[in-house]
Amino acid sequence: ILNPRESVEMLSFGPDRIGHGCCLTDDLHDMLTKRPIPIELCLTSNVLSGSVGSYNDHHFADFYARGYPIVLGADDSGVFATTLSKEYTLASDAFSLSKVRGQATSGGSGRGSSDPHQADLFVLAKQAVEYIFAEEDVKTDLRARMARFETDWTSEQQKILLNQGCTLS
Repeated sequence: ILNPRESVEMLSFGPDRIGHGCCLTDDLHDMLTKRPIPIELCLTSNVLSGSVGSYNDHHFADFYARGYPIVLGADDSGVFATTLSKEYTLASDAFSLSKVRGQATSGGSGRGSSDPHQADLFVLAKQAVEYIFAEEDVKTDLRARMARFETDWTSEQQKILLNQGCTLS
């Protein structure tokens, strides 16, 4: 529900994170992006509730393209029948985000080429750690887990691609 006066007060207060961000006038959008206050975006909730017209019209695209701090969320999983995994899949499909680092395709020469998005979904998940409400030791642990996962995943993907005759650029 659009309520510019309340939104100005909220943004002036300077919260640690904002949920949804669907009802922003141009002035409120400018005010928000000058901070920058991370936004939790819930794609399915926003579309099914009518806050945005479709996944392709979702303001995720604008915030993501600007490099604005965003976190994907599932909102009320029971009401909207979604999970965080589904939200990442929707983001990947609607906004052409890559799922794996160095996703390769076999060309006529048998050589692969790297995905230009450099594992957007993984980067998005890694960045989300910075915006969660948790103690620093929890964030440090999560960062370490993500780094180990990235190393292991990259190594496994390279083995698979090499076995298929592809190379990563």
